[in-house]
Amino acid sequence: MEGLTIVLTRLDQADGLPDVVAQCTHAAERCARAHEIVLVDEGSSDATVAAAGELVRHDPRVRLIVHGADRGHGDCVRTGIAAARLDWVLLMDADARFDVGELEDALAAAAQADLVVGRWVTQRAPVVRRTGSALWNRVVRPALDLPARDVDCAFRLGRRELLQRVALQTGGALGGAELINRGRAGGDRIEEVRVHHRLRAAGLRLGHR
Repeated sequence: MEGLTIVLTRLDQADGLPDVVAQCTHAAERCARAHEIVLVDEGSSDATVAAAGELVRHDPRVRLIVHGADRGHGDCVRTGIAAARLDWVLLMDADARFDVGELEDALAAAAQADLVVGRWVTQRAPVVRRTGSALWNRVVRPALDLPARDVDCAFRLGRRELLQRVALQTGGALGGAELINRGRAGGDRIEEVRVHHRLRAAGLRLGHR
């Protein structure tokens, strides 16, 4: 890719944030000629902002946006999308539940798509969470006739022009379905890639509290 913005939304991720940003930096350097990482804080109560500030001071490619209060996951995602400067944008939570190295697998799909969405192939979440995700997909996919098997996975890679044009109105569980549905309605090409689920490193996964 010529340029990639990685948007990390997070709440109370002070302990795990440096490792996650290091992993994102490594993956971005392999996959893009230029990159930036946009950190959007959702009113954390721990030292997340201080930890993010240290990362910003050490790498000019890292930027920090702080929401003064918890305004919801959807608002964090919209803020990150609006701040993106480069051609492609990867939306991810910052709790290390994804192997961001799988971004390389998404490159082939991105060559023929405008939006690439993840599909869990392993889930290490609690049974209640896995069951809820399966039921959500079973209801939402046929209801909206969505061209994706997993509308709940928070690993989404899209062209900046698409994401900014779509102007998402929702967040959390609804955000993925809205993005896919509105992208398809706009004639955008949508592909799906397999991603693996890991136990979160720290804090809460935004949108699923």
